[in-house]
Amino acid sequence: MLENDWARLLANKKRNIFETLVYFLLHLLSGLYAIGVDGKNLFFKLGFVKQVVFKTKIISVGNLTVGGTGKTPFVEAMCKRLLRNGKNVLVVAKGYKRKKLNKIDVVSNGEKLLLDCSFAGDEPYI
Repeated sequence: MLENDWARLLANKKRNIFETLVYFLLHLLSGLYAIGVDGKNLFFKLGFVKQVVFKTKIISVGNLTVGGTGKTPFVEAMCKRLLRNGKNVLVVAKGYKRKKLNKIDVVSNGEKLLLDCSFAGDEPYI
């Protein structure tokens, strides 16, 4: 339902007053977002912010939607495939609502689990 409303708002040329206000508000916000991205890129270009370069490949998996989009099963399948191809894999996760022992905790050493689910977080535990 919401997806249909969203698509109609963006595609429809005949909008009521509320839809027109929402449409222009979204345009304003997207413009502010673009200014922020351009500013961030300029800071990198001018050297105010240094880029961190790693000697390994990094794959970031994320989404604007929290939960229910299949990120965890995707990461699990991707890691299994990389491991089958002889690659070393490290997964870094926040561990949503986990009990913290330290600021950073290691869940597994690759051979056995070092934390239970409450300290690892449910997804890192998987």
